[in-house]
Amino acid sequence: MLEVAAVSRNVVSYICQVLHNNLWPQGLGRNPMLVALNVTTTLSFFASGSFQGSTEDLCSISQSVNYGQQINITRPIDGFSEKIFDTLDKKPETEYEHSVICSVSGSQYITTFDGTRYYFSGGCINTLVTTDLFTVSLGTNTCEEADNGNCIEYVTLTVKAIGISITLTKTGRAFLGKNETELPFVYGSATTLSVHLASSIFLEIMSMTGVHIQYDFKGGRIYMILQPNMVIETRGLCGTYNRNQLDDFMSSSNQIESVPMAFVNSWKGSTECADSPLFPVHKPCNVNHQKESYATEKCSIIRSKIFKNCHFISPEPFYDQCRRDVCSCSDSETCLCTALAHYAHVCLLHGAFIDFRVAIPECTMNCTGNMVYTLTNHACKRNCYYLSTGSSCLKLPSSGHLEGCNCPENMYFNPHIKNCVANM
Repeated sequence: MLEVAAVSRNVVSYICQVLHNNLWPQGLGRNPMLVALNVTTTLSFFASGSFQGSTEDLCSISQSVNYGQQINITRPIDGFSEKIFDTLDKKPETEYEHSVICSVSGSQYITTFDGTRYYFSGGCINTLVTTDLFTVSLGTNTCEEADNGNCIEYVTLTVKAIGISITLTKTGRAFLGKNETELPFVYGSATTLSVHLASSIFLEIMSMTGVHIQYDFKGGRIYMILQPNMVIETRGLCGTYNRNQLDDFMSSSNQIESVPMAFVNSWKGSTECADSPLFPVHKPCNVNHQKESYATEKCSIIRSKIFKNCHFISPEPFYDQCRRDVCSCSDSETCLCTALAHYAHVCLLHGAFIDFRVAIPECTMNCTGNMVYTLTNHACKRNCYYLSTGSSCLKLPSSGHLEGCNCPENMYFNPHIKNCVANM
């Protein structure tokens, strides 16, 4: 006898966590538990149909389904515990389920709001995302020429309604227009626009326009978070957020490009930049065999037991990116740690904390003063500036906790001395 149970993708991810962590209750057949998977969606590029296979196949397939879609699992009633299914269906959604995220990491890899993942060669100014309310621009260098392996030079938010631009640079500095500004920076009130140091490696912009930017200025990662209600409003390198990957490569002239680099070239912000080749050969490990050996050894950490609790998210794309990043990077260790940190960040968004820095000596983060390496969430609530001025933290969708050197419990960050104090 079969029964259909509709569950969201975070439930499927949770099933996979249970399997990979050997938490499956005794008495339930684990390998293979036959299921029929029917991906139901309004998107034309996902054909309705069914799949029958083991739970491991289910985990693999679930990674290609966009968040927010429903997955119908047809299961034998006697072969699956009703108690387990009730638990899964009631499992609280993670923060990520309420956020829409576009990321830039490593040697110019972008994952769009709708989940399309592609590489571009960098070395220009490009529009990362633009709406009627704001524009975010990205300044990059080619990774072979970048200092310390950080290919991102800066990220700029322009808020159209108030006519100001804030630029965050790889040196950890912030500029209002062309003039450097001290941090924290608040325009009007913190609920309008605020910029602050969220940890020793992350700068953060929070804006009333609904965009939330987290920039790892030391490692070269950007996470852009939108409110879910901004559907169909975005264009640029982060794609057209509308839960449809088919039009993610919408050019600045409203043409859907079949080649990522043609799409990227259309969003250049400077005529001084030469067009990137349409079909870049990005296989740096093939031409640098010394780095290839190092990259293969070190990036295999992603496949190891260190990240085991996150392997319900396929490690292979992150492993491949790690190898490319390390082989093309001027500072292999920095790029290795950034690649591992990006995978760990994605893991954390799905509820799996991976403390890889403890296990990898090259990636150990040494903190100054009385700061400690930890995760932080809503950093402005523990910043003396906001507390002393009575400024309220802007409530925006979160992309989870940020790592870095932060203040321990019951202490607050004083931006003037860049250290922690017991009280204001």
